[in-house]
Amino acid sequence: MANIGDREAWLFSVKTYGAALLALYVALASGLDRPGWAVTTVYVVSQPFAAATASKSLYRLVGTILGAVASVVLVPALVQAPELLCVALALWVAGCLYISLQDRSPRSYVFMLAGYSVAFIAFPGVDSPENIFNTAVARVEEIALAVVCSALVHSLVAPKNVVDAIRARVDAWMHDSKRWAATVLHQSVRENSQSPSNATSMSKHPIDLETLLLHLAFESSELRTELTSLRSLQWNLEKLLPILSSIEDRLASFRAQNAELPSQLTQFIALLNANLDEQDAAPSLEDLYRESLQLRSVYVGGGEQNHLLWLGLLERFRELLEVMRACAQYKQRVDAPGLLRNFPRKQRSFRFKRHIDRKLVALSCATAMISILAGCSIWIFTGWTDGASVPMIAAVACSFFATQDSPLPSMKKFGKFAFVAIVISLIYSAVILPAATTFEMAALFMAPAFLVLGLLIARPQTNFVGMVISTNVSTLVGLNNRYVPDFTSSLNSGLALMIGIFLTMLVMAIMRARSARWSAIRIAQAARRDLMQALRAGDRTSYSRKARVEFIRRMLDRFYLLSSRLKSIEDGLEHRLDETLLRELRVGANAIDLRRLGRKLPPSHAEKLRKLLMNVEQAFASRPGRADRLPQALRNELDDVLHDILTLSGGRVSPLAIALSGMRLAMFPNDQLESRKVTK
Repeated sequence: MANIGDREAWLFSVKTYGAALLALYVALASGLDRPGWAVTTVYVVSQPFAAATASKSLYRLVGTILGAVASVVLVPALVQAPELLCVALALWVAGCLYISLQDRSPRSYVFMLAGYSVAFIAFPGVDSPENIFNTAVARVEEIALAVVCSALVHSLVAPKNVVDAIRARVDAWMHDSKRWAATVLHQSVRENSQSPSNATSMSKHPIDLETLLLHLAFESSELRTELTSLRSLQWNLEKLLPILSSIEDRLASFRAQNAELPSQLTQFIALLNANLDEQDAAPSLEDLYRESLQLRSVYVGGGEQNHLLWLGLLERFRELLEVMRACAQYKQRVDAPGLLRNFPRKQRSFRFKRHIDRKLVALSCATAMISILAGCSIWIFTGWTDGASVPMIAAVACSFFATQDSPLPSMKKFGKFAFVAIVISLIYSAVILPAATTFEMAALFMAPAFLVLGLLIARPQTNFVGMVISTNVSTLVGLNNRYVPDFTSSLNSGLALMIGIFLTMLVMAIMRARSARWSAIRIAQAARRDLMQALRAGDRTSYSRKARVEFIRRMLDRFYLLSSRLKSIEDGLEHRLDETLLRELRVGANAIDLRRLGRKLPPSHAEKLRKLLMNVEQAFASRPGRADRLPQALRNELDDVLHDILTLSGGRVSPLAIALSGMRLAMFPNDQLESRKVTK
């Protein structure tokens, strides 16, 4: 997401503070017990985009209601056994966190809130269990009031449209794809531009676009009717990554062999370059697509080495042009939603399971449970009234940082700026707010601090800092109808907050001290397991076109996660995990094609193909994390099967031969294909 300009940052800050004041005024006028909760919630749910604010508001309200119900059920039933109650609450938080971590979309916020809302309602309510229902209702009322105020203000006052951000992200993705394609073909689309050096630079676009699309349903825009087209456009843009990577490898193979492309292919690449460069006389994508089909008919009859390589390259060019045509068509519909009535409906796409690291999920849930129980132990054994804040902070921090490889750096930052919030709240509660005799004066006194905090939240670089300080200040100040300054109470609350942070950091240091390198290796291992499953494909559904699409999307999803982590790994790995994963993607996709296309082979040839795939699986299984240094005997077996298939087809290059050639190139990119005489 692009940085927010100064004007937009100020506008966001003013709107957020206005929503907070509105929620505070209504809470005070209604006599609600904890008006500070409403202010805190406004700053938590407010987002630069109106649709994002609405979606987060809804998720927070639903999660709070679930947490309130759990509190009302658990506290009265177990209040006579404090230890058992603490275990039950810790299990609830850990269980909700586990469910939350199964979904990497913003919807997961519902269950995260359901978990740690219990900590905010149940722990302070242990001393007066007869009032737990009223406490839960008050919490829901404050949250409901805050989300309504926040959603209304951000939607009605100069709303920031998520549609514009979606179109900007699509444009950037398409532009970078063209730049990469031009780089692969040895020509820059724009002079003095810096083209992405490899596929890793493309990984930010799918993640950003996916998040924006999830918010689109909460915006009253005509583009909502084109969500199907947007999803299809997203899938076609994702397909560019393996296609361009495959073209890049094929051209590199030609250069390594000092092999010259035929003049027709060279001329075709020049025309494609002209189209990418948007030259006036450049041929259209339709013309280039027809030209690729004509060239294919020229080379399809040759079984020699170069014919096979040329045809494989042409197949990738054909796929590239198909995707570029589809992207252009869907982009046209997105730019003019609802106007193109005769436009073909969506290209079929399939759901797939996104990558979830089960071990990291288990560690996060166990860390949350142990941190909460440790906080409860301090609270119970010391008899400290404000000790309830210790397990509360543990629940919140463990939930917020659960998806991070190592939450310790974020926790240290959290503790640092929580201390700043304590200092600010002490100054306000002891010096500034006691001088305010009216709501208007209090609003004026709080404005400087909260407007600055709103500016920090509006900028991605300082969002975390602004969020930590604003939410803690609004909670610690203790806003109420009859404000009575209590420096000792504020100091006590701040001390409990810091002890909770320190204790949680200690548990995290023991249980969650993982690195980006550790997570990157685990992602690569999961991709390898998926590859071996594709190679062993048992039943027909496992090598259908649907299975192929699902496999590619799962592997691409892991590639995006892997790429984001590799940027932060300072000590170099002995091999590039992202490049290895892309090669494994191509090996697996070709293997699925071979299983499907090989059904029509004679039994003897089908058996050789089956044994080949089994040997490929064993080769990858015996080399965890590596896609290079595969045995040369496997390369020779690949060449033998490829020669048999070419012989069987009388020298004509079939889709089966192209798939096998593509697998060989992905596994042995630096080895030249041996030229053999094909019997016709």
